[in-house]
Amino acid sequence: PSNPLFIKCNLLKLYDIVEYNILQVLYKANKKVLPKNIQERFEKRESHYNLKGTDVFKKPRFNCKVMERTVTVTGISLWNKLQKEVKDSGTLLEFKKKIKIIMLKKYEN
Repeated sequence: PSNPLFIKCNLLKLYDIVEYNILQVLYKANKKVLPKNIQERFEKRESHYNLKGTDVFKKPRFNCKVMERTVTVTGISLWNKLQKEVKDSGTLLEFKKKIKIIMLKKYEN
């Protein structure tokens, strides 16, 4: 019932703000501008073939439920679901605008 208000005010809900910030970290990881100790947590999937989906990160293996909620696992899942044109944004500002538009469109349904 509050979705029209969020759209009108151009605001994201709390859960979406968290995802928005996580995706910014992944964008920076993709551009390799994170500090080295954080950058090491995000490993690109390697392929010797020219396949679609080469701009995705490798999801780490884990055996406990708590790991599912970490930035590494959640962020990689969110990133891998993004469209290629969003991932290929030239600047962080452009990326943030595209992500916000996508998230606000979810409220229309």
